[in-house]
Amino acid sequence: MAILAPIFSAAHTAQWDVLSKDEERTATLADTIERNRNRATADNSSGSGPDLPPVARKSTKSKIRTCDSQGHVISQPPVSDEGLLESDESLLESDGDWNLIVAPTNCTVKSASKMSHDLAVKTRTWITLWFLLTAPVLFWDAGYCLMRPRSMVGGDLHWIWEGYEIYQEIDHLYGPKALQENNGFTSAQALLNLIETLTNLSYLYLAHVSGWSAAPVVGFAAATMTFWKTALYWLQEVYCGGCAVGHNKFKDLFVFYIFPNMLWTLVPCAIMLRLGKDIAGALIALERSSKKATSGKSL
Repeated sequence: MAILAPIFSAAHTAQWDVLSKDEERTATLADTIERNRNRATADNSSGSGPDLPPVARKSTKSKIRTCDSQGHVISQPPVSDEGLLESDESLLESDGDWNLIVAPTNCTVKSASKMSHDLAVKTRTWITLWFLLTAPVLFWDAGYCLMRPRSMVGGDLHWIWEGYEIYQEIDHLYGPKALQENNGFTSAQALLNLIETLTNLSYLYLAHVSGWSAAPVVGFAAATMTFWKTALYWLQEVYCGGCAVGHNKFKDLFVFYIFPNMLWTLVPCAIMLRLGKDIAGALIALERSSKKATSGKSL
């Protein structure tokens, strides 16, 4: 027992030293909290200081976040034993257990605002006009193809599609020859026209009315359908040796076939590139925000 006495004595002394340090730190915490309270009360009563946000019940024992001008967490400096890190944007209070309760700064608000801006639908006038103006043209074309022979010259509904009187002689897929041969390509591409047009109009609604952040994906899909449908139209003519339009003079072929189909190829391609860039940019911004939020939590 005599041998153990010095050990008990040393342990007893160490215990009191720890308690003394805890009491000293508690007093420091109390002084700092009271000082911040008084400062906030004085600012609010004089009207000279900014309105402080309600205190959030977010507790931490040793770290306070600081943010840059973009609202991103750049550091979480530890609280030293000598005192707390004071911030003009934070109001410190006690929850009874001497855990720090930090009032929210504008970090969260800025980060959420920036992310919302990155994911907002970006509409462009030329894309909107293309989808809007081509919709009736596509419906008109699909109607002609699906209503043959009544829509053709001599049919009872031809008055609706009088403009096709010339084109059915330029492109045999639209003329009597394809109908007599029971060529299904014309009606098949007409059905795709309807689906494509409904997709175009869906994009306009989602982008301009509902403001859905994923609207560019719908627009990208619609432009992709138009592009590849037109490309297929070109390719089938190439591989069949000009079976539908090879009989035309170059002037007629260019005016009625080549030039219109160039528009139906180049404009959708440009829309794909533009909306594809917007989608990629939004995904990259979301990934960066997610990484910064994760790194902020780990600090």
